[in-house]
Amino acid sequence: MKKIFLGGTKNNSLWREDFKKLLDGKNYNFVEDENEEKNTCDFFIYILTPKHNNYFPIADVVDNSNKRTDITILCILQNDGDTIYTKFQTKSMNAVRKMVKNNGASVFSDLEAVVDFLERK
Repeated sequence: MKKIFLGGTKNNSLWREDFKKLLDGKNYNFVEDENEEKNTCDFFIYILTPKHNNYFPIADVVDNSNKRTDITILCILQNDGDTIYTKFQTKSMNAVRKMVKNNGASVFSDLEAVVDFLERK
């Protein structure tokens, strides 16, 4: 059973439920709290959406992309329900995407691609 840390947008976003449904029936445990158990995860997945109002996940994914390159995954969803990134926010998120990718971590634009990646590991 693989343990996955789920970090990223909260703020009434539904990506966590959608992501867990995509992985339903597979052998994964999820850690969503910042605690010691986080340090024993097989993967660190950060999903960022336009609903995010906390910037710690951005700092955390950049940090992890340096320290845990092979097991850090970033997925930036362009919209979250009826909320979409502004032009300025898109530019900023593209900079984060580029930074994380240049650090050697995996970067995706949709949940299905993250699931496909996990299934190949």
